[in-house]
Amino acid sequence: MIQAGIQLDGASDHGVSEALYLRDPDENGVELYRDRPKEEWQAWPLGDSITRLMQHLIVLGEWSEERHARLEKELEAYVTACWKEAESYGTLTGGPALDPLTMFEDVLKQMPPSLVHQREELRALQASAAKQPHSAPSVAKKG
Repeated sequence: MIQAGIQLDGASDHGVSEALYLRDPDENGVELYRDRPKEEWQAWPLGDSITRLMQHLIVLGEWSEERHARLEKELEAYVTACWKEAESYGTLTGGPALDPLTMFEDVLKQMPPSLVHQREELRALQASAAKQPHSAPSVAKKG
């Protein structure tokens, strides 16, 4: 990034993950994020921070292995339900498809000229694609 002349707005180390913050050409904030592999967690001098906190709370009498196991199950069920709901709105490979032009609506109070231009380019591409006849690939058998 430094060699490319890209200026960083900031960086964060969250323990289990790390992030870099910068701006795209339209001045939108961008976060580049990565989860650390579990193997890296095992190399931490004091071990996994979640496990350490849990053990500390157990020693204080504020938590227990049983409560932790119940919470993990509850959270897994909640995340799974949220995932299923999100998928019901469609994914990149299936489900209901929204008109791509709607991605420009209700995002910014006033759209910058660059996004207006991109929307118009997309509109032109859609119109051009609609005029193109869709031909199926040849499936003629040999012999």
